[in-house]
Amino acid sequence: MTRNLFLVLALLAAFEVTAATPHTTAAAGALGITFVDGGNSLTVTGNEAWLDLDRVNGHAAHLKRRVGVRLVRDDGSAWGSASLTARLDATDGRCNIRIDGRPLPAGVPLLVEAHAAVGRITWHTIEFDVPPSAAEGALSAAITWEVETP
Repeated sequence: MTRNLFLVLALLAAFEVTAATPHTTAAAGALGITFVDGGNSLTVTGNEAWLDLDRVNGHAAHLKRRVGVRLVRDDGSAWGSASLTARLDATDGRCNIRIDGRPLPAGVPLLVEAHAAVGRITWHTIEFDVPPSAAEGALSAAITWEVETP
């Protein structure tokens, strides 16, 4: 079973990024994902979360943000584990993104955690490397997080 949620990373002053609503399942004990703020101005709305990273100003930047991910069951139970992957779905190409130190290439799923415990928050670091040659203005990227049970 797979459940998708989106973490939209927007380097915008205002949140004007949209994402498709993920597929949901009504099976008892179905898994989902919730995001937890790691002190970063994370805004969670339904199945989406936004990180406000400010704007690119023509200087090189290395930004780090901590994001908590909790796997939850729709019936409230907290048992078992599942794999957690992330995929870069959209980017304007002006920065490189890493999760927990590993590059996140566009369109290729990255196994973030092979056995994430259901009900427990796991903390992940998302890094953004912006080169000095990046054009000034708002940057944006969309990452899809997926949870899957064996």
